[in-house]
Amino acid sequence: MYRHWYFPAGKHFLHESPEQEPYQYKVTSSPISVQAGDSSWHIQEDAVCVSRGPLDIDSSHCVVIRGYAPANRSASLRGGTNLPYINGTSSETLIAPQRPGDPTAQLLFMPANTSEQQHHIHSTTRVVKILDGRCTAIVGMPAKYESVPLKVGDTIVFSRMTPHHFVTDDSHFLCMSIHIWSSVPGESQHPMEFGTHTA
Repeated sequence: MYRHWYFPAGKHFLHESPEQEPYQYKVTSSPISVQAGDSSWHIQEDAVCVSRGPLDIDSSHCVVIRGYAPANRSASLRGGTNLPYINGTSSETLIAPQRPGDPTAQLLFMPANTSEQQHHIHSTTRVVKILDGRCTAIVGMPAKYESVPLKVGDTIVFSRMTPHHFVTDDSHFLCMSIHIWSSVPGESQHPMEFGTHTA
């Protein structure tokens, strides 16, 4: 069974991964304490930052990944996107995975008037924060599609195996996506495409 969770901009929330998820995480817009052995993937001004616990984080967007504590890193959210992704979209690696399976942070850009993105699934959770513009997420299977309008500041979490795609009308959109699992990038290996399958 597929699931997604939508959190509108400006509302405080705390979402914890379902128990059956193979990778445990929390997503919040409120202050949170990060334990030793865990990491915080959060937005700080115009950057995405990865910080090892223990520490306290106060951010409008924070993903805490349990059992993963890499070295502290950060990357600007102001860069462009250079790698082609699915059907008219492009992306850029913000925080690269250091080993196969490590989490990654990605920018995803979709131009205005784009409706050809294929319906697809991921084998692990994706946490998406809208940074600019707006779009509509189409979630579910054709007999039961749900349209979720998304705007700047909104967060949507797609659990593993949740079919979805994005469409735009008169506005582009730019988002940051945290992939709880990915792979090591290379010239012919895009970390967003690992674990992405057309539905």
